[in-house]
Amino acid sequence: WLLQLHAGYNILLFGVGSKKTIAQRFASEWLTEGPVLVVNGYFPALDMQGILDAITKDIMQAYSKTFPTQLDQVEYIRKFLPTWAPNVYLVVHNIDGEALRNRSDQNVLSRLASVKQIRMIATMDHILAPTLWSSKHVSQFNFLAHEVTTYEWYQKELQYSTPVVGGDTEDRARGISYVLKSLTPNHHEILTVLAKEQIGGSSQGIDFHRYLELCQDAMLVGSEVDMKNHLNEMTDHHLTATKRVDGRELYYIPYGKEIIKKNIVDYNYE
Repeated sequence: WLLQLHAGYNILLFGVGSKKTIAQRFASEWLTEGPVLVVNGYFPALDMQGILDAITKDIMQAYSKTFPTQLDQVEYIRKFLPTWAPNVYLVVHNIDGEALRNRSDQNVLSRLASVKQIRMIATMDHILAPTLWSSKHVSQFNFLAHEVTTYEWYQKELQYSTPVVGGDTEDRARGISYVLKSLTPNHHEILTVLAKEQIGGSSQGIDFHRYLELCQDAMLVGSEVDMKNHLNEMTDHHLTATKRVDGRELYYIPYGKEIIKKNIVDYNYE
């Protein structure tokens, strides 16, 4: 697979059973020559904007750069990524997952896959998944398909499975709401503190001590241990994530500003 990736192809894994473990193991053991970006396509609240921002901001450090459209952002990546990384590995678990099962996101993913420095390894589970792709998509993805039948249970893939119907933005909104309903109102208030900081100017996120201070001022947590417990739960549910910027570990919400505003800041329990 590694030789095929470096020969200019992308890898598509299909077959009966979850392929998450084998794809993840391949990534951790063999994809060592550049940054690895993991995309969980089975997560309903996945935001394509977050994927693009992870490349332009986290890898290319274009923190203040804005783009008219997502395809413009892809072209920026195509033009300037070679300056930052000769190889970026994009591991997409369930490229046919609920959040990605629309023409718009497949357009963006296929364009990303055609960037010379991006090597994609993706898994596919739905029998009708190839019908998502036009001949142009197929050409841009440039997949070599491998049957990988594992018979493993879809434990992670089904964890967030919900019967939502509608456009991509609606799916993600419902996905976040679904997760928030499984947590307490206090979790939501703590998350909202971060959301307001992120859309209010601290777009890269905030460090733990600043986050703790804000939450203690709002009387949301009583101690550092309490704060860490809440953060661990929110990270497990993919509501928060961390990254290192200038030697500091920052907490941030890995979704676009519009989704953060509409589905976290403006969210209320009914």
